[in-house]
Amino acid sequence: MRILHTADLHLKNPATPEGARRLGVLGEICRLARGYDALVIAGDLFDSAGEAQYLEGALRALFTELRPASVLIIPGNHDLLRGDNPFDGRYDFGQSGNVRLLASAPFEVFRLGPASFYGFPFRKASSTTELFRQAGGPAPGEIKIALLHGITADRAELAGWAFDPENAEEGGEAVIKDADLRSAGFSYAALGHIHRAASWSAGDCLASYPGSPESVRATESGQRTVNSVSFDPETGRAGLERVPLSTALSARREYVFVFPGDEAALPGRLDALLGANREGKLLSVVLEGIADLNRVREAAAAAKARWKGRLSAEPEFSLRLEDSQPRASDMIMYAFLRKTRDMAAAADTPERQDMVRRITALGWRSLTARSLDPEELLDR
Repeated sequence: MRILHTADLHLKNPATPEGARRLGVLGEICRLARGYDALVIAGDLFDSAGEAQYLEGALRALFTELRPASVLIIPGNHDLLRGDNPFDGRYDFGQSGNVRLLASAPFEVFRLGPASFYGFPFRKASSTTELFRQAGGPAPGEIKIALLHGITADRAELAGWAFDPENAEEGGEAVIKDADLRSAGFSYAALGHIHRAASWSAGDCLASYPGSPESVRATESGQRTVNSVSFDPETGRAGLERVPLSTALSARREYVFVFPGDEAALPGRLDALLGANREGKLLSVVLEGIADLNRVREAAAAAKARWKGRLSAEPEFSLRLEDSQPRASDMIMYAFLRKTRDMAAAADTPERQDMVRRITALGWRSLTARSLDPEELLDR
C-alpha cells in the first residue's frame, strides 16, 4: 500500500498567473501519483469556496487520469470560507469515478484494500478528542489512516505557521492531539493546515504535514515537497519519503534597512534586488528602519509597477518603518541613526543584523519619548 499525501494547494482561478501556476503544480503532483494506490489531499484544495467554479473541469480531467488510483479529499478551513461548501454535490470533480470527497461530519470512512481512510472534514473549534470518539480501534490486519486539517497541540514550534496575520479570514482552528492519535490506533495521520513540512511519531502513529506544495506566503521558503508514504504489509507501520516538486515556487524574504537620506537611492536598490531574483522565487521585501514614509511608499509602489509581469510571481512589499520626518534634523538623532546603520552594515550574521534592527527601534522610540511595547519590539 502506497499513498501520495499533499495539502494546502490553495487553488485559485487559473485565468490568473497565480492560479495557473498552482494548477500546474497540482498537475505535477498527479503525474507523481501514477502508480500509487491513492492521492490524499488533506484540506485547502481551494483558497476559498468561490474558486471551485473555475476549476471543476480541470480538476476532473487531472483526477480522472489517475485511475485506477483513488483521490481522497477532505475540506479544510479555506475550502469553506465565506459560508460556502464546494463539496456539497454541485461540482463534479470525478466523484462518479475515482474521486472520494470525505466531507461528512464527524468523519467518513473509505476502505481500499487493507487500509481504512478516516476523513475528518474541518470543523472550527473542534479537537480530535471529540472527533475520534466514534472512530473505534483498528481491526486485525487493518491499516488505519486519518485525514485531518488543523493545528497540532503538542508541537509548539509549528503554531506560528498556522496563522497568517495578513488574512482575517483564516476560519478558526481545529486541534490535533498526539494522545488521541496514539489511542485511536492510526498508523498514519495525513495532516494539512500547517504550510511547513514536519513529521513526528505519536506512539505507533506517524503524523506528518507535507507543507504547502507551492509557497502561499512569503515566509514559506525552501524546497517544496509532497509525502510518499508506504505501509509495511506485516506490521502496518508507515514509512515516509519527501518527494521534491520541480515546478513549485518557493519563497524568499529580503530585508532592506533604510536610513534618512537613503530614500533617493531606494529605487535603484529595489531594482537591483528584484532583478537578482533569477531563480523565480516568491520574493517578499521588508523595508525597515527609519525614513520618510511617504517617499518609501512611493518607491515601493513604483518598483512593483516597473516589475509587473517581468517576474515569475509579483513581489510583495511590507513596511516596518518609523517616520523620520518629525526629528530628522535633530543632530543627536542623526548621530544615533548613523551609528546604528554602520553597526547593521558591519554585522556579519543575520542574527546580529536583526539585533541591530531591534536596538534601533528601541533607541528611536526612547529618544522620541514614545511608549515602548516590548511585545511589538520582540516581533520585529
